[in-house]
Amino acid sequence: MPEYLVKNMTAAELKRRAAESKAIILPLASVEILGAHGPVGLDLEVAEAVSGEIARLSGCLAAPAVPYGDTLEFDGMDGTVHVPVNVLEEYIYAVARSYLTSCGAKAIVFFNVHSLNGTAAAAVCRRLKSEGYTAVCSEWWSAIASVSMELLDTGAAGTGHGGELITSVALALCGDKVRMDLAENEKPLEGLAKFSRWNGTPFKTFGNFREYCRGGAWGDTGSASAEKGNEFINRGIEAVAAFIQAALT
Repeated sequence: MPEYLVKNMTAAELKRRAAESKAIILPLASVEILGAHGPVGLDLEVAEAVSGEIARLSGCLAAPAVPYGDTLEFDGMDGTVHVPVNVLEEYIYAVARSYLTSCGAKAIVFFNVHSLNGTAAAAVCRRLKSEGYTAVCSEWWSAIASVSMELLDTGAAGTGHGGELITSVALALCGDKVRMDLAENEKPLEGLAKFSRWNGTPFKTFGNFREYCRGGAWGDTGSASAEKGNEFINRGIEAVAAFIQAALT
């Protein structure tokens, strides 16, 4: 079976395989609070678990994940590691450009498993484009939500941070690390509705997690399950792989 993980290749093999592949996928993760029940490294767990399969389906290679991300909106909540957006931008730019120049990648795909990293990723994609390279970005949790809403018993509320969708994925990937006995099923504070009301409009406001919740997560997790999580994961993998194939054709 062909190897798709960059970390397992020799330098010569990486150079050869990069020349044959559509792109190198660079996962972007985070270490952050996930309520009282979720592991702080879930985004990294996801990145490492699914990027190889996405690479296989899309004709790409998967690089090791960047484990830390931009968590400014968490406002220093417990268990959360923050990398300022300008620092993250320069770091992932340097990593991506190295894959393009010294490893021979045809393009870079930022596989973003923490949506707040999107600001830095978009800036890097613009920079690389201006330099004559190809770079695109996909967001994991949004991709799952876009193809799985009918599976959520709690509807759109189930996409909340640490809610039904995310907790189901956690149960599927690392159920032994999820403390469902501690899940608080917190309803979001008023600040979330004030922020979200502008979604899909020409207008944008800015908030932080202390305005959205008290414990770092919101949403009823009573319907979360590993079975649903596996279905979410499979649909997400297919959606991201399809995007990569279409975007880089």
